[in-house]
Formats: sequence, C-alpha cells, structure tokens
Amino acid sequence: MPEGSCGRYRIHLELKTTQARLLRLVGKYRKYCQAQLRKTKSEGVWIELLTGRVEGKKELRLFHADIMSQASRPIPKRSRKIAFSTVQEVIDRLGGDAKLNGDAMSIFILEKSKYRLKGGLKLPMSFSMEEKLARRVGDATLQGLELGFEKSPIGLQYAEMSVQGDELWLAIQTGFYSSSVERVLRDTFNQTRMIGALFVEEGYPREPTN
Repeated sequence: MPEGSCGRYRIHLELKTTQARLLRLVGKYRKYCQAQLRKTKSEGVWIELLTGRVEGKKELRLFHADIMSQASRPIPKRSRKIAFSTVQEVIDRLGGDAKLNGDAMSIFILEKSKYRLKGGLKLPMSFSMEEKLARRVGDATLQGLELGFEKSPIGLQYAEMSVQGDELWLAIQTGFYSSSVERVLRDTFNQTRMIGALFVEEGYPREPTN
C-alpha cells in the first residue's frame, strides 16, 4: 500500500482522566496543532481534535484525533508527516498510562488504473433488485462494499471499498490494545497499510480490443 496514498487517518484513544481536564487540554492543543501547520507551511491537511465518552467505562474518556486532506485526494507526504508528528506530540503531552487501547482508521485513495481489488471483485457491479422495485426506482449498481470482522487475529474491525470516479477508495479500521504511547500513531498507521495491502494489488487487466 503506497505510503503517499493516505487521504485520512483517524485514531480513538481511551484515557484515564476527567472530562473537564481532557476538554481543557484538547482546547489548548487544538490551537497548537493549527499553529504548527501554519508555521511549517503544511498544505492540504487539517487536524481535528475531539473528546467523548467510552461506552460502559465510566472511568475512561475518549480522545479523538482526525488528520484529513482538505480535498478529496491524498494528503501531501510532507504535510502528513508533520501532522502525525504534531498529533503524536499532543498524545505524549496528554499523559496517562504507558499503554493505550483504542482503534485507528485510514482511508487510502488509489488510482483505479493502477490498482484493483484482489479476488476478482470489480466495482462498480450490477445489483439485482426485485423487478417491480427496479421499474420504479431504476437500475442499480453496487458502488461500494463494507465488510465487518469479528475476532480478527490481526485486529481488523472493518474494511470498506468503493469506487469514486477514477479512484479506488479503501478504508481500514483496526483495534489495538496496550500499544506503546510513544509510537502509537506510527504503529497503527503502518498496521492499516499492511492490512490494506491484503485487499488490493497493483496492475489492472486491459480491456480486450477488436
């Protein structure tokens, strides 16, 4: 999976802290992140920090960091590295346990002319509906596919594949447990890249010509 194909990266972390403290810190670091992007002239990228509650775990709070492209295209490599470094710095400053639990998701944007889904799956594909419904709403095509996973030995939670114009979009979400704080972004991003590579391959067969 090409490192430069990432259009979005999102991470959720479970932290042992109070909501008031987390809100105060996130408000402070939100301004810091945008200042860093301006200072380093990082173009085409945006950082969003949010907080929330962890369902069923009253003692924990959720930290949400989203690194996004400002357009529907991959984040420039330099900008992504600066954004990752900035968010990792924020996570280090938040403190908490030496090990973290949570989940991470990456969206990869690939050229459809260079990459294809493995296993012979092609998108879009025709989608069969009841004849009466089809007459009323029109013919349908399946533009995307979402797969959920349980008890995955590699931590995979879901994979979503879709076609948008000339691009193949692949979203991979993984869960992690007891990940080291100092490299949580790097490790989880590399994990989504490696898992994403299980679903796509380079090369696309040419259409037969007469």
